[in-house]
Amino acid sequence: MRLTRYVKEENVDLAFDPFAGSGITPEELELEIEELSPRQRWQRKEIILERLVELLEPSGRITNPRKCLTDLRNREAKASTAMGLGIAMPHVRTAQAKDFVFGVAIVPEPGLWFDAIDDMPVRIFFPMVAPTYKDRYYRKVEKELAEAFLREPDDFEGGLREQLLACEEPGEVIYLLSSLLD
Repeated sequence: MRLTRYVKEENVDLAFDPFAGSGITPEELELEIEELSPRQRWQRKEIILERLVELLEPSGRITNPRKCLTDLRNREAKASTAMGLGIAMPHVRTAQAKDFVFGVAIVPEPGLWFDAIDDMPVRIFFPMVAPTYKDRYYRKVEKELAEAFLREPDDFEGGLREQLLACEEPGEVIYLLSSLLD
C-alpha cells in the first residue's frame, strides 16, 4: 500500500498553530507549563487534538469529526502519544473512520507542550485514525515511524526529524515519508 493514498497535501500543515483563534492570549501561551493547573494543561492538549482532527477532515474519511475527537481525547487520556524527541503520534482506532487517514503538522519553534515523556516540546505531530476493523496499515505506519525516530543520532543532524522540519512544501513531506513507509 502506498502512503500517498492516505495522506494528501491538505492533510499537511507546515505552520501548525492550534491556538490561533482559540481565545488563549499570547501572554497566556508564554506561561511556563509548570505555572498551569492540570486542567489548563489538558485544555491546551484538547485544543491541539481538535485542530489535528480538523487537519484530517479534508480526507473525507472521518464520518463524525466530533465523535472522532472524543475517541482521540479518550485515547490520549489513557497515555500520552508524545513519544519524546519532539514527536507525537496522536492516534486512535475508531468507528468514526471509514479508512486509515494520516496527517502531518509541523509546529514553529519552540514547539508545544504535549506531555512528552522527555518533557521536550513537540514540533512534529502525526495524527492518525483508522477503523477498528482495518488497522494493519495503521499499525505498520505507527511502528515504522517510531522506529525511524528512535534510531536517529542523538544530535538529529541530517535525520528524519530535521529533514521534516526543513520541508517547505507539503509535497516534500509526503515524498520524504513515502520513501520511508512505502
